[in-house]
Amino acid sequence: MNKTRYFFAFSLCFACFATIFSSIHACTYAKQPPIEPNMACDTLMPTYVNDVKPIIDANCSYPGCHAAGYQSGDFTTYSGMKSRLDGGQFQLRVLQIKDMPPSYASGPKELTPEELAILECWLQNGYPEQ
Repeated sequence: MNKTRYFFAFSLCFACFATIFSSIHACTYAKQPPIEPNMACDTLMPTYVNDVKPIIDANCSYPGCHAAGYQSGDFTTYSGMKSRLDGGQFQLRVLQIKDMPPSYASGPKELTPEELAILECWLQNGYPEQ
């Protein structure tokens, strides 16, 4: 009878461990494939000031999101975005995973194809400020 209790307790612990481990593993991002170069970027030369900031202001920079003081990045200035650009997080979230803007955003819930093309070319061309 004691063997049955130990076996049951061991089985329960193993099942809990397996569930926790698989849950943690499922929450990680898979490495996304690199974006293929867009040939239109040879002629389209967007800059942060002229082309990207209006997209950011309309879609990303509002209270509670990427505005001044936001913990995950202040995109109201080029310098506020720079670390996210250099680290690849901006490209990953906006162009690869495409979960920005989020579904709970107070403004638009997704970027237009034109906005995505501008952002893609801006990144491909080294994300110039001006």
